[in-house]
Amino acid sequence: MITRETKTGPSADDWVMLKDAPERLKRPKSMIYKWVQSGQVQTIRPLHERWCLLEDLLRLDAATPRRRRT
Repeated sequence: MITRETKTGPSADDWVMLKDAPERLKRPKSMIYKWVQSGQVQTIRPLHERWCLLEDLLRLDAATPRRRRT
């Protein structure tokens, strides 16, 4: 019997457009872009828009302290 090992990657629901990420995470646009530029967030660019892996964004969001506004 032959078995086929299948690797499933992220589905379409696991991605968020880069331009929508700051609003979704309630983080500054510069911070999101910094994470992407440093390679901490997996991205794809199927056409003209860049998409970010939501799992990476949520992990970094949880690990990065927020500034308290006074």
